Amino acid sequence: MKSHISTILLIIMFALMTNTAQSLVIITYVKHDATGLNNGTSWANAYTSLETALTAAISGDIIWVAAGTYKPTSDHGLNIPSPNTERGYHFRMKNYVKIYGGFAGNEPSSFNLTLRNFVLNETILSGDIGIVGDNSDNCFHVFYHPELGLKSYSNNQTLVDGFTITGGKANSTGDHGYGGGFFNNGDDIYISNCIIQDNYALRGAGMYNLNDADPSLRNCLITGNTAIVCGGGIFNKDGSSADFFNSTICKNVAGNGGGIYCETGSGSYLYNTIVWANTATSVTNPGNQIYLYGGTSKINYSCYSNGAEDVYVFSPGNYTDFEVSNSITNDPKFVDPDNGDYRIPGNSPCADAGSNVYIESPFQVIAQDIRGFGFGRKLNKTDGTTGIFDMGVYE
Repeated sequence: MKSHISTILLIIMFALMTNTAQSLVIITYVKHDATGLNNGTSWANAYTSLETALTAAISGDIIWVAAGTYKPTSDHGLNIPSPNTERGYHFRMKNYVKIYGGFAGNEPSSFNLTLRNFVLNETILSGDIGIVGDNSDNCFHVFYHPELGLKSYSNNQTLVDGFTITGGKANSTGDHGYGGGFFNNGDDIYISNCIIQDNYALRGAGMYNLNDADPSLRNCLITGNTAIVCGGGIFNKDGSSADFFNSTICKNVAGNGGGIYCETGSGSYLYNTIVWANTATSVTNPGNQIYLYGGTSKINYSCYSNGAEDVYVFSPGNYTDFEVSNSITNDPKFVDPDNGDYRIPGNSPCADAGSNVYIESPFQVIAQDIRGFGFGRKLNKTDGTTGIFDMGVYE
């Protein structure tokens, strides 16, 4: 009897602790045109700078960012000498802090995040800090994480969700030649519902991962990024591993590995993802879509181009591991890729060709496609039955 009473008491205590922990979650608000107290306590009194909100954030904090364009305003101690001082400005995440974009800027604190519309309320994080449209004076990185430490375990995530990340130009020396969009050094970070586009670097224009970094990208579009040497979309090295779920990697450019480049010991893992129409400019062994230099690539329920020069595998010491299962190499039939429309029509081979398993993750369920509310995954067919998830970022 005593043991039963003890068990009941423990259950009650756990429930009280859980409810208390949930009630302690405080949302910090960011809205570029707010005119209130600028303290982040409400939309009316929102911080007008995302930089300010991130600086004040501590582990467990949640930040909501209203539609608009936000640019970094701090170099976080880099001390880049003049005349490039401001090019060292960047956003820097903190452990277990979650930032969400895609808000109109009037939602109540009880607002369901699945109701965000990322098209109507586009939230842009831009490195274009100087003359608008002239990238010669842009920030080296939009997100720069030079130190080991960002982690994500179960629901305790370091999360970037609902943003367009653009305008980074990493064309300098050292770290600042890598990762125009994201530079991740040993970081496990979740990136969801994001567009990573029009970033530039010597290597890894959209994202550069090193030292066992393990980013997970869900519902993300990586497009229009340009690297001079390797990895137009993504560059992985030193044991890093990037996972892609229902994402599209398209129209990126590099010397080698237009879409993805992996060095020895690193890898890319694709689930319900499309890798198509990337370009590598090298005359020999370009690897338009994927370039493996002793790296690993595992492709599951995905679509990738496998024409001449699309996939290049170099195996020093036979370390390379290239595995494909339940995947296709057919043209996804994008609606208008030349103008950036990567939706797929109903007769695309990518329609109803994914796997539901990779959507229903214990970490984060993908309920809608990258457009947000009104564009649900697992659409109902005309005959009333429920379809299988599509490949790519659009359903």
